Amino acid sequence: MLKSLRISNYRAFHKLGIDELSRINLISGRNNSGKTTLLEALLLLSAGHPEITMHTAIIRGMKSERLPPAAIPSIYWRQMFKSFDFRTPIEISAKHESGGSLSMTVEMERDEIVKTSLTASNEVLLGEELQDPKLLATIRSDDEDWQRRIQVTDKEIHMERRHRPVLFPAWIVPSGLGDLRSDAECLDALKKQKQAHRVVDALRIVDPSLTSLEVISQTGSPMIWADMGLSELVPLPTVGEGMVRVSRLAMCMVLARGGVLLVDEIENGIHHSIAADIWRFILDVVRELDVQVFATTHSYECVQAAQSLHSDDLMLHRLEASEEGHRCFSYHREHIDTAVRHSLEVR
Repeated sequence: MLKSLRISNYRAFHKLGIDELSRINLISGRNNSGKTTLLEALLLLSAGHPEITMHTAIIRGMKSERLPPAAIPSIYWRQMFKSFDFRTPIEISAKHESGGSLSMTVEMERDEIVKTSLTASNEVLLGEELQDPKLLATIRSDDEDWQRRIQVTDKEIHMERRHRPVLFPAWIVPSGLGDLRSDAECLDALKKQKQAHRVVDALRIVDPSLTSLEVISQTGSPMIWADMGLSELVPLPTVGEGMVRVSRLAMCMVLARGGVLLVDEIENGIHHSIAADIWRFILDVVRELDVQVFATTHSYECVQAAQSLHSDDLMLHRLEASEEGHRCFSYHREHIDTAVRHSLEVR
């Protein structure tokens, strides 16, 4: 597991430090306090290569393949740097339980072309031109250091493909609508691993009438179908968005075995009446499969439900933004109990 985290110059964060992390880390805070940004930073660090900078925004519903290459520096890269300042590198570092110290530095490189006259004074006529921006990622761990670059021209994206292991595996459950085809492919993979029963167990918390799940391509594209005790199977999305959301959460939890699960707005699609049962399921599975969870929430009821487990594996981290910067206040089990009794602001 990750034991601590430091983020500098990434999006809204000038400097943010979390000195202690747990098995389940619930991230709360007001709008624009940096909750989703924290998940993106963890995704960057886990991947360990600059190509991921074009994919972190999937948490926010943005997809880089819909943009021309020349737009990527302004739409994706420029927004990553605090106050759009390319001159100060992004730095993300963590202490890992088994991997030791891990860090990633992301900085912008540009070729500088200076045109001068051939007069005696050698006066600069046109000054500097900045060509073809490149993003350089430097990865450091206790075992080795390496660098990778990604370069964008008007027409192409050039990426260095060096096969290095990820620093730690990470899976994402975004807050918005997902991809039904990807869901079906995930379930198919879990069936091959004989792990699909975990998804069924999670969905039965939502609707006990469900007995099994199947992947069927009747519509021309694979989709998850559910046996709800009716005369025929039904597409899972027709049962309700909550069922789809919980299935994604359960599938990604299993796929993240030995790594990190990132969940944006974990309360989405989960009714407060079953929230404690869902948290109990999450706690049991992540302990068994050695998964560390980072989940954001706007919901006070979500914090209450997690707190009701009274588990030492849970920590609450509340982010606050002010003119002086961002701060994180971390709460252990006994402090969460107190915070809930006093109706701590989490939204």
